[in-house]
Amino acid sequence: MKSLFSRDNRVFLGMAQDLLVLMIAGVHIYLWWHYGYRFIPKVGIGFILASIFGVVAVIAHSIFRFRVFHLIFTAFALCLLGGYGLALYLPQGIFGFIEPGISKFGMAAIISESILAVLSLAAVAKNSGRKNLK
Repeated sequence: MKSLFSRDNRVFLGMAQDLLVLMIAGVHIYLWWHYGYRFIPKVGIGFILASIFGVVAVIAHSIFRFRVFHLIFTAFALCLLGGYGLALYLPQGIFGFIEPGISKFGMAAIISESILAVLSLAAVAKNSGRKNLK
């Protein structure tokens, strides 16, 4: 049985990470544009920055394929999940914005961010003993 991190599967893992990041970026730009998140101070800027960062990170990952991108994608997913959780469950929300509930786009973001975090964190753990992160 092949390991998740065999040479053939590493290509699949990289493509899966790229697709998940693009999905996350797409959800954030869609919410920013169609659901009025662009009018929320600070939160709207975060949504557009998450979308831009996601697209730029995928382009860079497609060109360079360094292992450090596993760490970058892990941090990206966990930060977005954390922000969403804070907006949902803190009494004052995040930056004064309280998310009213989990929409279908919110659920898509939660699922894709969770899968991205698990895949990327597993790849980080697998590569943690290596000296060169290229």
